[in-house]
Amino acid sequence: MGGMPVVIIGYEPNESAVAMYIKAHDLEATSLTQGPHGDAFKKLLRHFAEVTSTPITLARIEDFDSESHYYLCCFTDSEYNFTWNCEDVMRQIVPEKFSEIIAPLSTDGIVKRVFASRGFLYSYHANGKPK
Repeated sequence: MGGMPVVIIGYEPNESAVAMYIKAHDLEATSLTQGPHGDAFKKLLRHFAEVTSTPITLARIEDFDSESHYYLCCFTDSEYNFTWNCEDVMRQIVPEKFSEIIAPLSTDGIVKRVFASRGFLYSYHANGKPK
């Protein structure tokens, strides 16, 4: 258990497709279940940020059964400087180029807009340091 309340907008990728993509692009083999702190995920996030011209964040969301779901996100918020409501989240623009991660990562093609009571966000600067 842990994490913090988050709002995310992103795709839930197929884990085996992520592993194959990482291997095919020589980003160092790993899997989502091994954790998001490795160099492979830092490289993957930076790679997709370059491809989509959008900052990409990896979110791990825990459901009420404590199962983890991973999302590659174009928008995340854990600050809650103001209260989010469904209309605010639906109004958030998803960059057009963000859809370029659908095919290589075997997502279902649906952008998920998620309010979660327990989530972890991972994003990195170009030098690999956490944001």
